[in-house]
Amino acid sequence: MILGYDTRFLGREFSLAVAEVLAHSGLEPLLCNRDTPTPVISHNIRVRKAIGGINMTASHNPAEYQGLKFSTSNGAPAQPEVTKQIETNIAQLESRGWGIQGAVIGTYKCRTFDPQPAYFKQINKLVDFATIKKAKLKLAIE
Repeated sequence: MILGYDTRFLGREFSLAVAEVLAHSGLEPLLCNRDTPTPVISHNIRVRKAIGGINMTASHNPAEYQGLKFSTSNGAPAQPEVTKQIETNIAQLESRGWGIQGAVIGTYKCRTFDPQPAYFKQINKLVDFATIKKAKLKLAIE
């Protein structure tokens, strides 16, 4: 299971807490080694043939929010029926009093990886940077 986070407050710490729960549940979490955009996480889910991924982000919402995005093994956002099954499973676990004795937030140790090389390799396959360079375009970025 690939885990990532954006630059929001405590994103890495929330991801480590998720990693701890996943490991306790018998899954093998693999955490991005730094804040990572959702498309990079999605690409790495596919490349690494992971069963899915969790990204701690509130996406386009204001910076004071934090959320969780679950992606399936194809790197795509979970469809409503998948989300509903996750919610049902959580409710069942809660009804049985499931829980773990977790580490202090942010101290759990998890295997990490650099998601950038695989993503950049794919970008270089898709974009003809030599042609763009030859075009001598003038760009303005705000």
